[in-house]
Amino acid sequence: MVKKLCTNNYLAYTMKRVFFLLLVAQISIVALAQNKYVLLQNSPEAYKALGLEKVMIKPWEDGSRTKQDGDSYQCWYYDAHLNDGSFVVISFNLRDGTKLQKALTPYISVDIVLPNGKKIGRTIRAKQDAFTSSTNTCDVHIGDSYFTGNLNQYHIHISDSLLQMDIDMVKTADSWRPETGIFNFGKDGKYAGWLVPVPEGTTKVSYTYKGATTNTSGTCYHDNTWWNQSPRKLFNNWFWAATRVGPYKIITYNITATKKYHYEQQLSYAVFKNGKLLVDDNSKVSIQKSESIKQTVGKKPLSQTTTFTYTDSITRYTLVLNQKEVLQSVATIKNNFTKQVVKLFTGFDGAYYRVQGNASFSIYNTKMVN
Repeated sequence: MVKKLCTNNYLAYTMKRVFFLLLVAQISIVALAQNKYVLLQNSPEAYKALGLEKVMIKPWEDGSRTKQDGDSYQCWYYDAHLNDGSFVVISFNLRDGTKLQKALTPYISVDIVLPNGKKIGRTIRAKQDAFTSSTNTCDVHIGDSYFTGNLNQYHIHISDSLLQMDIDMVKTADSWRPETGIFNFGKDGKYAGWLVPVPEGTTKVSYTYKGATTNTSGTCYHDNTWWNQSPRKLFNNWFWAATRVGPYKIITYNITATKKYHYEQQLSYAVFKNGKLLVDDNSKVSIQKSESIKQTVGKKPLSQTTTFTYTDSITRYTLVLNQKEVLQSVATIKNNFTKQVVKLFTGFDGAYYRVQGNASFSIYNTKMVN
């Protein structure tokens, strides 16, 4: 089960629900420095130019956000933690980031992890002309499968030779993006975008696999990511995590840029309480990573503990993620010859890890402490 599927490599984390992180190479971070090369657009002029409002998110923002040319990438992503103990991850992708060709390579990735640990994985690929999407709302079609919604309610339909699937999703937490959701890389117009239409929701899932039908329900998450440049040219690594602790939902997003952009960091951190956004200010967040262990598959290091801290003049919010076990390790490109060719021409050498662990969340009144 992976959040991937949208870009090059992923790492997923399960802590009371599912966490996902992307890892190409890992750099230890104590705090985020003042950035010069990777900037989150947040000026009034940026909001106006992008047609966005500071707080209000509109349905078109979850639609197609790219030109769909040879350098564009986009991924509509869904994950669910279901009451029967299973997990589901689905992504609708504009292009495969590991391919060298410029043409669109639309595909859907579906991963189901059953309560007994067995996995159902399907990759549904389609020709370029089998992909359509709307700029007005989330309405993505790849062949006979589709992902549609209006920020509040969504439906996903998967049509495959072995797997038929229908999913309903209803939002229960405020839609969110960090500022405009657009991260600029350098001054040549390269950027990455991120929107979270459904930080948390309820979901009903029905699927038939090889003739056996399952009906279940649970909680879910949906985001939308897009780039006007291959992610492997912008990101050295990408860490994403989302968890619920009591009435709090916490979402984190950590970008480490490539060498071209001096390995600069951008970190987003949102805390929701009972579905309402409580804190959201990138300038007040820091991250710490503990010792790392190099994985056998992919040869990438994974931190045993990752800590996010948000501090303002009154309150400190601390999220600690402790790794328990690596559930899945995948080299993004399995064929060694292909891997070497791709690495030679693109520099891409990624791996995906899904990790299970524990999460703790603490809130301190800093005035009382001091």
